[in-house]
Amino acid sequence: MGREAPEPIVAGLTFFSPVADREMLAHSLEQLIERALKHPRRTGWRVQQVRVRAELEHGASWMIEAVLKDPTAERSRIAAPLKTRLEQAPPAKAVERLAVEFTGFAPGTAELQLFARDASAAARAGRRRALERAVREIGLRLRRAMLYHVIEVQPWSRIPERRYALIDYEP
Repeated sequence: MGREAPEPIVAGLTFFSPVADREMLAHSLEQLIERALKHPRRTGWRVQQVRVRAELEHGASWMIEAVLKDPTAERSRIAAPLKTRLEQAPPAKAVERLAVEFTGFAPGTAELQLFARDASAAARAGRRRALERAVREIGLRLRRAMLYHVIEVQPWSRIPERRYALIDYEP
């Protein structure tokens, strides 16, 4: 509670020639999100609100915003609602400049605040916790281990059954 959320983080891109292709805009959007996620001010924070602004040909502008239900540091989860809005209400003219702005943040867990150095580390930690919860739930429902981990035992063996073994998966 003692920390203030960071100032908005902005990543922008000016196109050499105006772009009207939605696929190119969606790809550029993902790249800008990735760049903004790597910003040092975002470390320990998950993104909750994001805005996309575009400067269009002849001085026009375009903007979309999204508030994420679950704050995240994963590019794909941030990009999904923005891509949907891009498809539903695309810019009326070709885009000269595109900018992504993270305007709202939620604190990460203590683990994220201590160890996250980039968005991928935060995403890995989140996936790990989700996997641990899923394994516990499966164990409670089925009352026995149903998930296994493949390990190499004798990789040099000619007999396939001797090369690998299954052991119970415990995260």
